[in-house]
Amino acid sequence: MIVRTPVMRWSVPAQRDQAGPLRRRVTAYAAETGLPSGRLNEVALAVGEAIANVVLHAYRDSETGAGAIDVTAEVRDGELLIVVLDQGSGLAPRSDSPGLGLGLGVMSQVCDTLRIRDGLLRGTEVHMAFVLPGARAPAARAEEPVPRLRARMAGGF
Repeated sequence: MIVRTPVMRWSVPAQRDQAGPLRRRVTAYAAETGLPSGRLNEVALAVGEAIANVVLHAYRDSETGAGAIDVTAEVRDGELLIVVLDQGSGLAPRSDSPGLGLGLGVMSQVCDTLRIRDGLLRGTEVHMAFVLPGARAPAARAEEPVPRLRARMAGGF
């Protein structure tokens, strides 16, 4: 049974101590959609990885190192759609990456659909979709053109 849920929006400072609470809020919202516990774990993993990427990488070139993590979540056409975005420096190779460089691969394994693109003005948008129980996977939808990423990934985020 698919439960109707409102569109939710969260915005928090891109700081390590905000990552866990934000991931839990998004996962709690996902639980309201009727996703089974195994899928909720996948949502938590994917959202956690996306948030960690913002904290570790998005604002590294900022003079203040400050910025925000913005997340939206909604149910549309039988899917839970989650977008994690930032206004940081964008996706770029990083030889000094503090992470293992596995986050995007993990996210692609647990999401039914994963798209990563440049933000409208700057930064990065991570679009994740999870098919809800009882819903058919949506037919291939016509996607708007996705801007080319500023750089190819080569080690790190």
